[in-house]
Amino acid sequence: MTVFSQAPRSLAYLHKPEEAATHRRRATRSSAPPWLRRMALAMSIVFVWMAALSIPAQAWTHSLSEKQAGIRVLHTDEMARMFGQQGPPHNIVPQTSVGTVDLTSAPPTGSPSVTWIVKQGTTTIATSSLANGWAAVSLVQSSPTTATLSVHAPGIASVGSYTITYYVASSFTYAGNPTNTLTGSFSVVQPATSVKSGGSLPTEASSGPGNNKVNTVNGNKTITVPIVGWTQRGGLPVSLSLVHNSQSKQNITLGQKWTHTFDIYGLVDGSGNFNIHWGDDLSYVFTKSGTLYTPPVGFYDTLVKNVDGTYTLTTKGQTAYHFNLSQRCDTITDENSNTIVPSTPTWSPP
Repeated sequence: MTVFSQAPRSLAYLHKPEEAATHRRRATRSSAPPWLRRMALAMSIVFVWMAALSIPAQAWTHSLSEKQAGIRVLHTDEMARMFGQQGPPHNIVPQTSVGTVDLTSAPPTGSPSVTWIVKQGTTTIATSSLANGWAAVSLVQSSPTTATLSVHAPGIASVGSYTITYYVASSFTYAGNPTNTLTGSFSVVQPATSVKSGGSLPTEASSGPGNNKVNTVNGNKTITVPIVGWTQRGGLPVSLSLVHNSQSKQNITLGQKWTHTFDIYGLVDGSGNFNIHWGDDLSYVFTKSGTLYTPPVGFYDTLVKNVDGTYTLTTKGQTAYHFNLSQRCDTITDENSNTIVPSTPTWSPP
């Protein structure tokens, strides 16, 4: 009877599977310890927080208020020191300050409203009341016939010749005669390039993988970042890359120590020597002797000064680089007359 009485109960469970599943879930839940259930609940809360709520909450708690004490706008000079000069594009070559200018006497003028005027030709560039980055200070009369003036030009000044007129008190005596007007002429020139930058010279060696090279002679490290490149019809390659030199002095267009492949210009010193600056910041000097220009040992480039005052540099591979009156490369032509014309935007100081 005992066996028979248990059989119907077993058969009942077989006919009600949902009750059997419920019984098993209850048995499993009751067997889990309470601490494990609490941990599972905590983990679920953490998961929901990380997945859905943490980012909005952080953005809300870290949002800036409208007024923040101690926050100010950085001056452009401060930004230039931190990130390099921002402003003139690469059609402006960095210039040097003029230095001392010799002055001579000029016909007296009435009562001028300014102390000095700088002109390029007949165009007024700056005055003491509207300096535009220029400065003229420290007038010194060292002898009855000699006076000097310290003139400083801004970095955006164009290469070329200038005149300055300086007005002084009528009691100023120059060469024995009272005068209030002195004049002088000067030139704005380009500064020396970074002599230790750029790729290795033929007499030097470099090592390093890919576009990262170290000059084993002077320790300069170059990093080249290719941007775009192709070969145009006729076979002349065109490529634009950014180049960083650890020992560069460049601080214009792209910031501290950066140049680009079309940043090609020349620097002419007081002796007429031509210092070529390539886009990777490599530079070397063509020494002038009469009408001839001689490159350093190991270079086979030729340089000529054209009758219009421009220059043409021809490489060993017969690619010609033409430099305009500001010594900026404005055309690149291969032996088949295929030409690249570097285009630069116009810019004027604010």
